[in-house]
Amino acid sequence: MTKRMEGNWSIASMVIYEYVRLINCLEKKMETASESSLEPMFPPMIRIARKYLNIALKCDTIVMATFLHPAWRMMLFTKRFTSATTRITVLINSKFIEREALLESMKPPTPPPKPSQSDENLNEPSDSEGDEFNFYPSNPDALEINTKLERYNNGDFPMDKKGNLLGWWKAHAKDFPVMASLARDYHACAASLATVERTFSAAADVCASGRAGLAVRTIERCISSHMWLCDGVRLKGEFANCQSVFDAAAESANFKKRTNEANKKANADKAKAAKAQAEKGKK
Repeated sequence: MTKRMEGNWSIASMVIYEYVRLINCLEKKMETASESSLEPMFPPMIRIARKYLNIALKCDTIVMATFLHPAWRMMLFTKRFTSATTRITVLINSKFIEREALLESMKPPTPPPKPSQSDENLNEPSDSEGDEFNFYPSNPDALEINTKLERYNNGDFPMDKKGNLLGWWKAHAKDFPVMASLARDYHACAASLATVERTFSAAADVCASGRAGLAVRTIERCISSHMWLCDGVRLKGEFANCQSVFDAAAESANFKKRTNEANKKANADKAKAAKAQAEKGKK
């Protein structure tokens, strides 16, 4: 499970699903191993898995990330965790209202609209006989429903659990602007993740040893550019001239020779450092 959850992608939204899947798998194996020597080992494993599942359900960050996965939304909680749906619904509504207010406060103030002739006639007495033909009177006691959340929970624009989560939110940010803003935060990759630390370590030649002295945005650009080049992403627009330089260098035998030598040296240094670390651990 740990290996499946590891990687350069948003994993918080998959934690609850993976625990549910693990528990279901263990329960099926326990039934298969009924009255065998393996049966006693399954109850403790299931108990521990449920313990961590309950911890995950109490974590607001994991709950919000799960809700903001288009494959789960509210249905995963409704189907599997009915006792927690009230608390989760309150949490989601509060986060939505809080973020909506924040986004509204960041907008420039709009001038008040000029009253039109139809607006001026709203308060004038109607020609109809009383309220006989007023079929939709205002009801101050009506329950206010968050139509934006309701539309999201209805399953608009469905996506499979193996789909591109960040790509989905990028495509539908205009359909759900408030939740897209939340998704950007809850599906972000924390800098404390092991995979991010490995990225920093692998990019040591890019960021130099004094990376703490670089601005966050500078490091981000350096690593992103380095990874794009490694993946063979071709440069366009303002960087088209740079791409022509790379193409010319790639055709040079001398460049290939020096690149191979540099790669061999880098791999040798990594192996040497790993060996030294292993020997230090034994001591």
